[in-house]
Amino acid sequence: MDNTSILTGIAAAPIIAALVSGVVKPILANEKFYPLIALTLGVAWNIGATAILVDPFVWRDAGAAGLVGVITGLAASGVYNSYRTYLPPNS
Repeated sequence: MDNTSILTGIAAAPIIAALVSGVVKPILANEKFYPLIALTLGVAWNIGATAILVDPFVWRDAGAAGLVGVITGLAASGVYNSYRTYLPPNS
């Protein structure tokens, strides 16, 4: 796993935050699961991106992508929380 793959994975945090607020929020009303969903989406995004971008794909790369996915999911949770905190309540 190279630096480009890591940056591609971490750059997905705003996309994952948008997915949580745009897709998951209308479906699931209980907000306590949003960080877990963001974490899951981050891991899935990074493992999927690694499977597509890295040739040949090996499971060691998937493990590293999973760890980057955890960081991405946590960053997406922070982005979503900041988004929710700083916007007016009617948004």
